[in-house]
Amino acid sequence: MKKTIYIFSGLGADERIFKNIDFSNFNPIHIQWEEVSKGESIEEYARKTIQHQIHEQSPILLGVSFGGMLAIEVAKQISFDKIVIISSIKTSNELPFYLKGIGKTSLNKTIPDFFLRHTNTFIYHLFGTKT
Repeated sequence: MKKTIYIFSGLGADERIFKNIDFSNFNPIHIQWEEVSKGESIEEYARKTIQHQIHEQSPILLGVSFGGMLAIEVAKQISFDKIVIISSIKTSNELPFYLKGIGKTSLNKTIPDFFLRHTNTFIYHLFGTKT
């Protein structure tokens, strides 16, 4: 029987970023981003994701970027076999200083949602994207 692997894409991405990866030895399940409730913590969001989308015992978790951060939060709440994170951070201590500053000053709350939802030069620079 194939081992289930839950796959968490990054923000603004979906399962297409994994199109060139051979998951034929696994049962891949791509996690869909849930709607975020106002004031919801990442721990609460992970719990909601588990309740709605994770149904296997001791799965493998794989996450990219923010998806890696969510996979880590999920791993704190369930029994898992392995966790793989790609282009992500394991703890808040690894967060770049400028992103910590944005969070501490609540600057992130002043940026309109539509600006973050659509690709633009600022977002490319913020996340280190070249193309």
